[in-house]
Amino acid sequence: MNRKLIVALDSFKKQIKSPAFWAMVFIPILVMLIPMGINYFLTKSDAAKLGSDGHKYQIVADKHISPYFKGMENEYKLVSKDEAEKALKAEKIDSYGEISEKNGQVKLLIETKTMDGKAFSNLPLVANEIQNAINIKNAGLNEKQVGIFSTKADVKINQLDKGKSLMVYASYFILLMFMYFMLIMYSNVLVVDIATEKGSKMIEFIFSSVSAKDYFAGKILGNFLAIIVHSILYIILGAISYFVAKSKGLLDMIKINLSLDQRSLILIAEIFIFIILSLLAYMIIAAMLGSLASKQEDASKVASPLMITIVGAFMVAMIFMNRPVSLFVKIASYVPYISVFFMPLRLIKANASLMEGGISIIILMASLYISYILASKVYKKHILNYQTYSFFTRKKK
Repeated sequence: MNRKLIVALDSFKKQIKSPAFWAMVFIPILVMLIPMGINYFLTKSDAAKLGSDGHKYQIVADKHISPYFKGMENEYKLVSKDEAEKALKAEKIDSYGEISEKNGQVKLLIETKTMDGKAFSNLPLVANEIQNAINIKNAGLNEKQVGIFSTKADVKINQLDKGKSLMVYASYFILLMFMYFMLIMYSNVLVVDIATEKGSKMIEFIFSSVSAKDYFAGKILGNFLAIIVHSILYIILGAISYFVAKSKGLLDMIKINLSLDQRSLILIAEIFIFIILSLLAYMIIAAMLGSLASKQEDASKVASPLMITIVGAFMVAMIFMNRPVSLFVKIASYVPYISVFFMPLRLIKANASLMEGGISIIILMASLYISYILASKVYKKHILNYQTYSFFTRKKK
């Protein structure tokens, strides 16, 4: 078997068997699921505490006001003041509203232990509607006059793209987050891995049977395979989540046309190529930087330029996410290493043609080849160099 593949498979197995790999896979998922789970159980607990009428807001209304709540039984429950006070004292409810009418004026009193958002946003609107109804009644207006006062503006919202804008920004945001976390995690892992091997002098034994160039290529390929497996796991989990949500009816309100034409298929292919090439490019730089560390403790220092580049590109991309026609975005979409953060947005928003995307890919491929040649030379020169020069001194030498 080719020595590069042997090294790649060994690095890949090392990553897969490592607890750190599975931590990187599942910790982001747990970070998202734990708050959702806490909110779910708190909601269930509150509903159980409030009983079968837990979804209804308790209202204390006098005989003049109670008729106006007819038709709102699904949202409000009319109770006596004693019942409401006992429920509030027993913490079965967070608040209740007391509405009365005197001399033609509606009075609303909200008794609350917490700043109940529903009470403070909905109840004043209900009180105003009741006040308007009472004003019309007291004014003695006939049906025609009441009809004039009750006429409302005809407001319509015509969504031209039928939800595609939401999909555009959602897909681009997911892409950004994916690239950010993958690059941050695996770039750091590769730098630390190579720095550790160098610091333990293990690398000297390895080079007795494998050339530095083959080992360099194998380490990059092995870590890249780990990224692929990581990504496939997320795709599988995402597909399962989608079908579960669909079976539960959680997606019924989302009406988006997901049919793909020829341009869409080419666009997806170009974005996929951008991701692959960019991940490889950053792995090459990470492997090179790892060779510059004299020991494991120096890994974070030599990796800092790469981390700053990734974080900076991510933050700038987030800022310009709603401005894909900006001149900066147009220029950055052709700059190697950061084009993956900008060109996909232009492609998704149709601010760049497929040919422009292809040109950016060609530039990225050329820079990838040049980077690999230069990085392999730097790796070969410094991997067995244990002198404790600073990063800039070593670069100069």
